[in-house]
Amino acid sequence: GSSFLACPLTVDYNGFLMVLDDTDTKTISTGGTDLSLAVKEAIKGYKKSSSKNKALIIITDGEDLEGNVDEALKEAKEAGISIHCVGVGTKEGELIQVKDENGNNEFLKDKNGNFVKSRLNEDLLEKITLQSDGIYVRSSGAEFGLDVIYEKRLSKIEKQEVESKMEKRYFDRFQIPLAIAFLFLLWETLIGLRRK
Repeated sequence: GSSFLACPLTVDYNGFLMVLDDTDTKTISTGGTDLSLAVKEAIKGYKKSSSKNKALIIITDGEDLEGNVDEALKEAKEAGISIHCVGVGTKEGELIQVKDENGNNEFLKDKNGNFVKSRLNEDLLEKITLQSDGIYVRSSGAEFGLDVIYEKRLSKIEKQEVESKMEKRYFDRFQIPLAIAFLFLLWETLIGLRRK
C-alpha cells in the first residue's frame, strides 16, 4: 500500500545486505499492493543516475489493488527504465499466512471475516514487461527467476566503472557544551557573591 527507498543504489554490498536482512512483512505498515508507487519510487531513485541502462526488478504476485500502473509505466519508459517481473504464486490463489499478536500462525482475513487469497496476475505482469522492454519470469520451486533475468538481460548491459570513496563527515556538536557553559554562567550570576 505504500513505498519507500530502503537502500539507494550502492556498491556497499554489506550495507545492502544489512537492509535486506532487516526487511520483512512488517517493514511497510500499510497493507495492499500498489505497483505504480513502487515504479515511481524507482524512477525517483534513478533521478541522479547518468546511466543509459536502468532496470527495475519487481517480485510480486501481480495484484495491483491500489494504483494506476499505466501512468507509472509511461513515466518509466520516458526515464529509460526497463522493468522485469518475477511472478510469485498461483492463478488459483493461496491463503496468506501471518502471525498474530501472540506469535501464532494464522491466515489473513478481510473485514468480513473471509479468508484472503493472493492470486498471481500474469496478464498484468506480462503487460508491464512488454510496455517497458523487460522480461517476465514465473517463479517456480526449482528456479526463482532472478538468474534468468540476469542471464538474458542484465548481463548484456554495457558495464561501466563506478567510483567509490569513503569520506569522514564531521558534524558540529559545540552547541551542547556551549549550552552547559551558558547555564553555569547563568547559575553563577544568580548565586552572587557572599561575604563571611
